[in-house]
Amino acid sequence: MKKLIAMCSAVLLGGCMLGPYSKLLAGHGYTDVRLAPDVFRVTFLGGGLDVGPRIDDLVLLRSAEVTLAHGYSYFVVTSEERETRVGSYDEPGVSTTTEVVTRKKDGEREATSSTTATAAKTTEVKLPRVMQLIRCYTDAPKDAGGRVIHDARAVWATVGARYGVKRAPER
Repeated sequence: MKKLIAMCSAVLLGGCMLGPYSKLLAGHGYTDVRLAPDVFRVTFLGGGLDVGPRIDDLVLLRSAEVTLAHGYSYFVVTSEERETRVGSYDEPGVSTTTEVVTRKKDGEREATSSTTATAAKTTEVKLPRVMQLIRCYTDAPKDAGGRVIHDARAVWATVGARYGVKRAPER
């Protein structure tokens, strides 16, 4: 049982070392697929910490990276889907008993013990997923149908800096 807990902890901690922005691994990170020369589906699967504005930033960051990596400068999010799955994990209860034995002058021993217990608990984790369909442009489009036109370089610079991404955009 201890080995199983140690292995699970190593996997969970290893996933944390990837940082918030990385390719999909162990249920966390981004994926993308080209659907047409200038259209891509970008998906970001978040871990327990990637909720609210954070997951919005990370999927936008990947959309900017895909845009730049394919030679475009601007993108428009043409559609978006969101869902949040709720997962849980159980932590077992733990009981620890400490016994202290003291010797008396006459050779007798006196023992005292104390027990501390931690109850078992179940922890819920929210696992958000955001999928964006983006259309990329070399020049800023004149009309995007009322949608926001994102400057991929600006998004990459500002959002990337916020999350410590220092590398050049890559496919």
